[in-house]
Amino acid sequence: MGAAAPVRSVPARRKADFRATIAGIGYMLAATVANAAMAAGIHHVSHEIHPFEIAFFRSLVGVVMLAPLFLRHGSELMSTAHFPLHMLRAAVNVIAMLTYYLSLSLIALAEVTAINFSAPLFCSLLAVIILGERLRLARLAGLVLGFAGTLIVLQPSGQTFDPNSLVALFSAMMWGASMIIIKVLSARGTSASNTLWFSVLVLPVTLIAASFVWVTPSWTEMAWLVGIGVAGTLSTFFLTEAFRHAEATVVLPFDFTKLVWASLIGAFIFAEPLRITTWLGAAIIIAAATYVTWVETRDRGRVQDSRE
Repeated sequence: MGAAAPVRSVPARRKADFRATIAGIGYMLAATVANAAMAAGIHHVSHEIHPFEIAFFRSLVGVVMLAPLFLRHGSELMSTAHFPLHMLRAAVNVIAMLTYYLSLSLIALAEVTAINFSAPLFCSLLAVIILGERLRLARLAGLVLGFAGTLIVLQPSGQTFDPNSLVALFSAMMWGASMIIIKVLSARGTSASNTLWFSVLVLPVTLIAASFVWVTPSWTEMAWLVGIGVAGTLSTFFLTEAFRHAEATVVLPFDFTKLVWASLIGAFIFAEPLRITTWLGAAIIIAAATYVTWVETRDRGRVQDSRE
């Protein structure tokens, strides 16, 4: 009887893993829909409200939604010995957020989305430079392929090149830098604690940026701003849940659906043309990012196995 239990547990474990994988994919798809809704809202409202002010309201709504967590566990979660790291993350994230929102007011929705896919590539490159991770041939090949896809989207030597797209590229680079800091912080604190610290620190900085371009929003614009904040907060939550339930290499390819939603919204709501180079470049970027993630996950698994 004792020997039979493990045999019965294998199908059960596989079933549980399958359910977790499906849940992870579902959360990732939900995150992409919420992210596309947020981006579309920013793209629309930025004609009346400056992107910096939109970023403040996005942060404010996020803090309000996290308030119950803060009120219940605030003193415990806010206890940290890594305040300088939290400050650094907040500073980098604010720059990434402001430039991302600004890019949404300057260029097509689908193009911003495609360029933003390069953030994990910047993260991997910066991990080599900052964290001293090894630049193996597989990772180098993935990075070269990914940045080649980015050039296809940007078309720096083509007639359709828009210098404003460099704002989106800079934002992606800063998101990549932020991921590096999150990597370090994740090993030194809980996700809830890190999220609370981020929200608390980002809010006053975005308020300062917004104060220089402040315009009192109408009730309609306020409804859009609240919707943007809710969509952005839900996107972050769904993304966290996706990576908690399933491996990054499983859910990351589904991040590509952001481009589907962004392209459809851009074409049918904002009358933006669909560019084949945006789709081709984005496909190459997401394939490269997934490959690099797979290589890094495999290498971490080998290191862990060798230690055991």
